[in-house]
Amino acid sequence: MTDTGKVLYVIVCAAGPAGDVSKLVTMAQDDGWTVQIVATPNALDFIDVPALTVGAL
Repeated sequence: MTDTGKVLYVIVCAAGPAGDVSKLVTMAQDDGWTVQIVATPNALDFIDVPALTVGAL
């Protein structure tokens, strides 16, 4: 990933679509974005935290 200055902040809460946040992250990274995720405590039950760590996707 290159540093293009494009940063996307994704706020994830405990809702059904949160389970697909990795798709959004992958698409954004493929387009050159640096993605930062902020998840509420309850959202952690909906997302795959290890898969969303730095360099995992």
